Amino acid sequence: MHSPLPRSLVLSVLASLILAVLVFSACGLAPAPFSRITPAPYYLPDTAASALDVTVSISVGGNSLSSVGTHVRVFFSVPGHLVAFRDGETLSCDGAAPVALSGMRYETKDQFSTTDVGTDHPFSCTYTTKGRSSNFAVVIPAAPEIITPTEGATLPRAQDQLVTYQSVTGRAELAAFSYAPPGANFPDVNTSAKITSPGYMTLDTSAFDPGQGHIDITETPAVRVIAAGGFHAFAANCGASALVHVTWE
Repeated sequence: MHSPLPRSLVLSVLASLILAVLVFSACGLAPAPFSRITPAPYYLPDTAASALDVTVSISVGGNSLSSVGTHVRVFFSVPGHLVAFRDGETLSCDGAAPVALSGMRYETKDQFSTTDVGTDHPFSCTYTTKGRSSNFAVVIPAAPEIITPTEGATLPRAQDQLVTYQSVTGRAELAAFSYAPPGANFPDVNTSAKITSPGYMTLDTSAFDPGQGHIDITETPAVRVIAAGGFHAFAANCGASALVHVTWE
């Protein structure tokens, strides 16, 4: 069955691309926007925390059956470059054993269980170089939730398909998709709208063909920064989503 990329994956990719144009600062100085990312590893003679800009990119929520979870990426940078490491620098997050940094990012998937995405969670890390350590900590926002329809529901194609949901920010976007059959020479069909009513909204799915599809909700909640001492600059951003698969009849 053909289907578009899960919105949670799209959000994760977009969160990474944000580094190339702009980051959303939750507290204090933000890393300088990149006019161009240099793909080759970029090494600094001194990787002290005070020389580094840190961006934490978070994706939370996702597919209601198989890919609900939290994905955290930590980027170290200086203007124009993502920084790579080679002198034994480490990062330890949420009490886990220190991980030796080598590439240009640190990432963790499914940091919390599938039942945890509905609540806020603290996330803290310790960066260490040459025996000197600096800490940062953020609160990972909760994911939104689609309450009805439920996963696997069969729905009529209608001008006023009711969707009930729980939004984190009140500024989410709701969308419905109808998948094109395998081998079809036409694209998937979708309809979307920014939410205007707290907790419920209708979508026009009357133009959909019968078959498989999904409904999703996406938003970009602010990330609360608890601590970010010692770094040159710090920023955090988050993409949150929820998705249910449905059948249009």
